[in-house]
Amino acid sequence: MNFPKGHSSKIQRKTYTKVVTNHDHLNPIAVLCAVLVASSTQADSTNQRAKRTHKQEEWAGIATIDVIGISEYHVSNLLKKYGIRSGFEGSVVYEVRVPKKYSSRALKLILKDAKVHPYMYFQVEGFKGKLGLPAVEKLPARKFDIDLSKINSYRSLKVDRNLSGLAQGALESLRSTQQENRFQKPFVSQMRLFAMEYMNTKGKLSKGYYAEVSVSNRGQLGSVKFFQFSWEMGQCIWPSTPGKPSLGFDPDK
Repeated sequence: MNFPKGHSSKIQRKTYTKVVTNHDHLNPIAVLCAVLVASSTQADSTNQRAKRTHKQEEWAGIATIDVIGISEYHVSNLLKKYGIRSGFEGSVVYEVRVPKKYSSRALKLILKDAKVHPYMYFQVEGFKGKLGLPAVEKLPARKFDIDLSKINSYRSLKVDRNLSGLAQGALESLRSTQQENRFQKPFVSQMRLFAMEYMNTKGKLSKGYYAEVSVSNRGQLGSVKFFQFSWEMGQCIWPSTPGKPSLGFDPDK
């Protein structure tokens, strides 16, 4: 198979540019995320050069991931650390693709990594064991009272910037889903957090979150839930639609 048309940086850069643009007024340093993602999945110029240089190069699929947020970031950085280019192709489930001549080596790296970070993968060729994120109902619940109009005033969010990213993502999700009128006094009432260890662009391990974030309206019953990812100290945020991950992952299955 020739070099994949849907190479990762095009997918990733387009998606994250939208997220960063939406969050610029909330998090001035969020633009760093686009830079980090672009460097981790190869810049567009690199992809174009690769296409010209390796037009006849065959690529092979070695694994799949079910979301492209932290998972693609981690896998691309893992392979990059060992000098292997990667691409991601798909819509719901994303195939991890590498040059065929490196596929055996890349697969060994991913098989080894899947034993430590099984939540990063949906399927890995030859892997025996359970893969994927945990069911949402099994995630530990933590109570919060975070006024979304005063996110930057909470000490706990300053200590853990990834939590701040989740709160900011929830606020943006309210805006993007046009629910601001319904939630006049929104606050984060609860989070179910799953800590995800991932490899950053420097080849070092860092921590991020996959989370179910519950937003309530002060003085009223009921809440809306958002499924989100936050990493790189809250500079990278992946929001989604209320009550549904819409990231190719069903937490109830």
